Parts: sequence; C-alpha cells; structure tokens
Amino acid sequence: MGRKEKLKLQRKEAQKEMEVAQKENKKKNKVFALLLLLLVVAAYESYIAFNKNEANQQEKNNQMEQSTENQSVENKKVVMETTHGDITLELYAKDAPKTVENFLKLSKEGFYDGLKFHRVISEFMIQGGDPNSRGTAGVDFVYDANDNPNNLPIAGTGGPGYSFGDEINPWSLGLSDSLINSYESAGYVYNKDLTSHQMTVGALAMANSGPNTNGSQFFIVTVADQPHLNGKHTVFGQVLEGQEVVQGMQQGDEIVKVDIIE
Repeated sequence: MGRKEKLKLQRKEAQKEMEVAQKENKKKNKVFALLLLLLVVAAYESYIAFNKNEANQQEKNNQMEQSTENQSVENKKVVMETTHGDITLELYAKDAPKTVENFLKLSKEGFYDGLKFHRVISEFMIQGGDPNSRGTAGVDFVYDANDNPNNLPIAGTGGPGYSFGDEINPWSLGLSDSLINSYESAGYVYNKDLTSHQMTVGALAMANSGPNTNGSQFFIVTVADQPHLNGKHTVFGQVLEGQEVVQGMQQGDEIVKVDIIE
C-alpha cells in the first residue's frame, strides 16, 4: 500500500473516531441536560413544600395567637341601677366584642343615665337606651307617635348618632340553612368566627330596625325564651342577678346609671 493510500485511510479512521466522539458528547449532553432538569424540578418541589410548610406553620401560629387572645378576653360585668332595683349583667366581651365595647363606652360617658324603659311588653321583654326618652313624658317626649300634638321627640326612635353591624353566628345557634339564606337575602351579614347565644330568659340583646342598625337601644327577655329572634339580634349579655327586677319593670321606669365592675 502506497503512502497516499495510508494517509487516506488514516484520515477516514480519524473522521470515524471524531464522529463517534461527537455522538458520545451528544449523549453526555442529553444526560446532563436531563439531570439538570431533574435537579431543577426537585428544587422547585422542595421550594413549594417549604413554602407550604411555612404557610401551614404560620396559620397554626395565628390560630394559637387567636386562641390565646380569645382565652385572655374575659367577660365584663355591670350593675344597671334603676328606679325599680338593680340588675347585674354579664357582657360577652369575646362573643360580641364590638357590641360590648359600644355598651361600655356609652355607659362610661353616662349616656344611659336618666333614660326610661320606653317599651315594656308583658311576658316578652323590656327595652331601653333611647336618648329621646330622657325627661318627662308628655313634656320632653312622647311614647305614642299617634298622640303627639306638640311634635315632641318619640321614644324608641333615637340613638347615639351612629350605627354599627350585627355580631351573629346563626350556625352556632342551630338555625337551618334555608332560614339563614332568607335572613342573608334580607341583608343580614353573619360571622362564623363568633359564638352566639340563644335568646333565652334574661338575655341582653341589641334592639334594631333591621340588619346592621345597632346603636344604643337594647332589650332584656323577661319570662319566656324567644327563639324566633335568634339570628336577628345580637345577644351580648345575660342577667346574673335581678331577673325579678326585669320582670317587674314598667314603662317609664328609669335607668339611674350603669356601673362597670372592674
């Protein structure tokens, strides 16, 4: 074999070796790319899992903080001095916080001092808290809007000059879904995070003229439970002592003052 033929053969072998090497490199590159992709996917999944664990832990911490906060909230007690006797009330500071805060604020300001129980319905409830009822009936205000020749303020129509929302969880009261839906259609907005109380004898609740119209007026249930009012009024307290005073109240009996027991 001549020199030229040898050179030509060597070139072909070198070319083949180069092609084999290129194929091997392509295979290695594909394997490397696949491994890199697997690493990226694994890193992404680890990142997602880490964030999820962090979120779950944060939620647990928030729940623990909320639970601790709720446990630290103690019910308040007040004594409502009236011209008919004293009524000791427990206020549900945890279950109706906005409502209790409003009642305590008005009490501290002396808002309720001198107001009448303007609405008393036998075997049902007594209602008070209207600033229009301060003074003398027939001179400073009237009870009956149809008997008002001098156009005086009408007891039962007044308030503190503002209104605030209800604090009711109808699910905790055992109301049916159909009834809840009908109330929500009427404008009631409920809160599942609260624990509401039944409208039983001695219950202290906000009087209103419809959804989210709470102000200063309240009522106390006298001698029979009123379950038909569940879901419509915020129950924010209960009579501890003096239920006999509540049951003996007459229209025109007056709140002397509300003392907050620290």
